[in-house]
Amino acid sequence: MRMAIDLDTKINAGFRHDPFSAELFDHAVDDHAAIVEAIAAGDATEAGRLCEEHFRYTTIVTPH
Repeated sequence: MRMAIDLDTKINAGFRHDPFSAELFDHAVDDHAAIVEAIAAGDATEAGRLCEEHFRYTTIVTPH
């Protein structure tokens, strides 16, 4: 259990992600897809903007 929590903390940059709502999950999936597209297109500025927007949304939205 401790190893799973340690790994989870490291891959999520220390941000808690549970519990989360279906709405938050769907929003995060869309965000991740857009971030990958920006990276694939070589648009670092857009990828950075999208990451910042994603972190703001996912850390402010209250889980249901």
